Amino acid sequence: TQMVVKAGPKAFWHCQPDNGTFELWFNGKNLFPDSGSYVYAGEGEVMEQRNWHRQTCVHNTVTLDNKNLETTESVTKLWQPEGAIQTLVTENPSYKNLKHRRSVFFVDNTYFVIVDEMAGSGKGSINLHYQMPKGEIANSREDMTFLTQFEDGSNMKLQCFGPAGMSMKKEPGWCSTAYRKRYKRMNVSFNVRKDGEEAVRYITVIYPVKKSADAPKFDAKFKNKAFDENGLEVEVIKIQNIKSLKASPCPFSWERLLIIMENYYTSSTLLLPLAALSLVSCNSQKKEEVRQPNIIFMMTDDHTTQAMSC
Repeated sequence: TQMVVKAGPKAFWHCQPDNGTFELWFNGKNLFPDSGSYVYAGEGEVMEQRNWHRQTCVHNTVTLDNKNLETTESVTKLWQPEGAIQTLVTENPSYKNLKHRRSVFFVDNTYFVIVDEMAGSGKGSINLHYQMPKGEIANSREDMTFLTQFEDGSNMKLQCFGPAGMSMKKEPGWCSTAYRKRYKRMNVSFNVRKDGEEAVRYITVIYPVKKSADAPKFDAKFKNKAFDENGLEVEVIKIQNIKSLKASPCPFSWERLLIIMENYYTSSTLLLPLAALSLVSCNSQKKEEVRQPNIIFMMTDDHTTQAMSC
């Protein structure tokens, strides 16, 4: 399991305006493939095709009113690639008076929790985008979930938790695998109207799983009531049916993940987070210690990012 997160330099030529986007590999399959480039230069229709694949909104990141990022100058707030919770926090001044902070957690060597916070006085429609893999994907507007229906081996469940009034939109999209080669797929966005000073915040749980039927149920919420420049507190609950647990006296098993982060950084020093992982389960077992980072952070252009992903 490996996630490649990209937050490169200023977006021109070989660097698309897609800071914060990522690709996620599980058991040899890319579950969130990048939209690619398709073509590089030309006029008329060719330039339209190139510009379509360059759009911020066709990447796995956040936009304001579906517009391209105005500024692409990401900074790393926190990087902790070891332990039970691997952590990456990046921040980009995406639009005038509106910044995007993305916190990525790889939990217990199993699943990802992505926290997106759009903070500032900027107003408009906040759009959290995800580009789905090719194939059959079950989805529900009721609980904002997407579950791949692929053959056993590499599947995933995505569930987004957002503010009241959040809507979900599905659109046709493209994924380019090589020059002038591309295929159709589904693009998804979770949308919230921002009319005031309060930050818009999302929690997304992405659970890679071999069999779709084994994907657990989740609940997630913010414990800190508002955006905090210096901290983050999130609670994620994973619920599993007793049918998967033998000789267990409990009606169900659950895991409660409490992520507390305080004092991300100072002006000159990155500080380790205060992070707590609390697991309560009827069949608790020791997990193998993570020996290598599963989140790779690339501050470079698209060519290098895609090469690393491959």
